[in-house]
Amino acid sequence: MSFKVPNKGNPTLDKYQFIWLYVNGLLGIIFTFGLLYSALKSIRARSWLYGTDYGVPLMVLFWTGLSFTVPSKVPSGVPRRLISPLAWDSTSLHHWTVIKDMGKVSATYIFAAFVPAIMIAGLYFFDHSVASQLAQQKEFNLKKPSAYHYDMLLLGFMACFCLTTII
Repeated sequence: MSFKVPNKGNPTLDKYQFIWLYVNGLLGIIFTFGLLYSALKSIRARSWLYGTDYGVPLMVLFWTGLSFTVPSKVPSGVPRRLISPLAWDSTSLHHWTVIKDMGKVSATYIFAAFVPAIMIAGLYFFDHSVASQLAQQKEFNLKKPSAYHYDMLLLGFMACFCLTTII
């Protein structure tokens, strides 16, 4: 991909000359494997202050910043960037318009979906209750065991909110 001129690209531009296409591809490979290697190393860095928790996001920021620090002699299209529209931009709204087709679903399917939904919700609440009861035993010395109940309360509010937004 990086070694060819894109379909809509002008082949006479400097950034589409063979040497710059080659450099673009090599930079892509260097950045990819550099990010992979440094992220894997940062996960194992137990002595670093932020290595185990924030090592991968920091390496993503580092390698992204490094990709923007190219010398001034390099054409502006090297390294080539992926174009990603904003999630709320008008060009990407076609992914979010599936909600208009939800009204076409028959009532039979909607009511049939209640059966597995209730089963899954029941299993989830049962699992959460058993896990919280086991975790609150005296032998674990929890300082704030009531936090599990707050979690369940928040989960209930979120379930009610999601149910009301669907209806």
